[in-house]
Amino acid sequence: NLGYSEQILVRFDNEPPHAPVLSQIPLIVGITTLSVAGSAEANATVTVYVNDVSAGVVRAGVNGTFTVDVTLTTNGTNTITADARDTFGNGPGERSAYVYVMCDVTAPGAGTVVINSGGTYATGSVLHVGWSGYTDAHSGIQGYYYSFGTDTAEAKFTQGAEGELYTSNQGAVTAYVWAVDNAGNESNIGTDTIFMDTINPGVNITRIDGALPGAKIING
Repeated sequence: NLGYSEQILVRFDNEPPHAPVLSQIPLIVGITTLSVAGSAEANATVTVYVNDVSAGVVRAGVNGTFTVDVTLTTNGTNTITADARDTFGNGPGERSAYVYVMCDVTAPGAGTVVINSGGTYATGSVLHVGWSGYTDAHSGIQGYYYSFGTDTAEAKFTQGAEGELYTSNQGAVTAYVWAVDNAGNESNIGTDTIFMDTINPGVNITRIDGALPGAKIING
């Protein structure tokens, strides 16, 4: 008589998993926490590196997708990459290609504002406002807001270095200018003040020697 043992299927796997594929990551962010998503081998353990230092570990789902929050450690350019270890302990395999992220949490430096080329008085209702000296060392300046107040919603926006503001007010008027960088950080506000006088002077004719107003020759 012959007997047969139970058939056992054994899976042999000594190959490290392929490099994870990272989903699209913003090029510029204004915060230090970044959510990194991607895909890897199903159920693999994925390690995400920031500037070549382990910053987050997550297990991929049965469909291979993963998401993990990491901290950007440099105010400036950061590199993001990832590798994976499969459920059999193989790996880690090759790392994914580097992705570069600009982290900018620093506001632009404020500059100088000048109304009507530095004039003291204005006799017209349209003011020419210019500015210079605003700087940003990381993501770069996106543009400038300018207004008679400090409310962004009410301000005009331009990528240039000058603009025009209209006012019917009389007396001292202040223009406000602030820069915003590509990460959304806003600078301190620069100002300049000018005195508005757009009303022509009036002429009052008074009586002379009791006579009615009009032409009169005065001797002496």
